[in-house]
Amino acid sequence: MNIQSTKKKLIIFVRHGESEANKYLHENEVVDEDKLNSADPGLTNRGYHQAVTTSEYLLAVFALDRASEIHVMFSPLERAKKTFAVFSSYWRGRQGGMILGDEVLALFEWSPLKKKMPQELLEKGLKNDDSWDDFIIRVVMFKNFLKEKIRSIEPGEAIVIFGHSLFFSVLMQHLMCQELFFPSEGHISLQIPNCSISCFEYKEGGFWDFYLLCSIHHLGALASGHHIPFGLDRFGMLDWSARARERREDPDSIGPTGPP
Repeated sequence: MNIQSTKKKLIIFVRHGESEANKYLHENEVVDEDKLNSADPGLTNRGYHQAVTTSEYLLAVFALDRASEIHVMFSPLERAKKTFAVFSSYWRGRQGGMILGDEVLALFEWSPLKKKMPQELLEKGLKNDDSWDDFIIRVVMFKNFLKEKIRSIEPGEAIVIFGHSLFFSVLMQHLMCQELFFPSEGHISLQIPNCSISCFEYKEGGFWDFYLLCSIHHLGALASGHHIPFGLDRFGMLDWSARARERREDPDSIGPTGPP
């Protein structure tokens, strides 16, 4: 896929890499709710390498050597910020310049009252969602913000959004039905694995189309969680990253690496 040649305005949703909380959930059938809801977890070693591989993949797919403009948004939660930071480092390594992203407070994950909000986020004005309806209001706020951003960019440019599974699942289901409804709390149909990629386009006339949905094909052995092996690919994207997978057959045994 060459974004410049397609002349589309693309929106790329990237879930954060595997977090400490994700790993805890994947490894334990019975969980301690207090432990699970008490922190703003960072990335595991696997999550870091998922972010590295995803950054490599996106750089190749975007054909960034042709300087296609991208705009980035990320959630204020640590796991999404760190995934964005890896992408930013790879941009710096390949492009020789900084990429600045916008921290968007409305992007933080569904946070019912049982989840303890970190003090840093409380000081930024964030609060728990009192109800599912409150969460949907926040998703709508972000959707409207996103549509304004889409109108401001040029054809051939893209928006990359680093965020969370439930938030993305609700938003993408809403976009796929052309904004006609939102799923209820018990009817979330999309599984969104760590560092999966989904690609949407907002066309003139207000029509949403999607080309890639919840794909982890690029991750290979790095994929984590109980998910489908790869997402729905309408773009015909090829997994070019076999080299990256081959050198990470045992990702948990590999220490951190820097950008190229």
